[in-house]
Amino acid sequence: MSSLEFHRDTRQLILLAADGTTIGRWDAANNVDSHSRGIWPDGEYDFERYKTHPDDAPNSAYGSSGIFIFTVPGREDMGVHSGRESVPDGLRR
Repeated sequence: MSSLEFHRDTRQLILLAADGTTIGRWDAANNVDSHSRGIWPDGEYDFERYKTHPDDAPNSAYGSSGIFIFTVPGREDMGVHSGRESVPDGLRR
């Protein structure tokens, strides 16, 4: 099963294959939704599921790649999405 590592100090997300090899590495602003229960904790989390949305597009709320949900202890439905291509969030980030 794939897993995701989040490193706040380097602002990096690292997607790992089941054998531990790196699939990808991305900058992570960790700009959370105002309705969320807070920021991502540092750590490694197992992939749970993927969800698309009817309006997935580059400037939609989830970006063009839907949302990838990971299992985070004590949290429900923690996900990562590609973000908006050219539209800032509600806090103008």
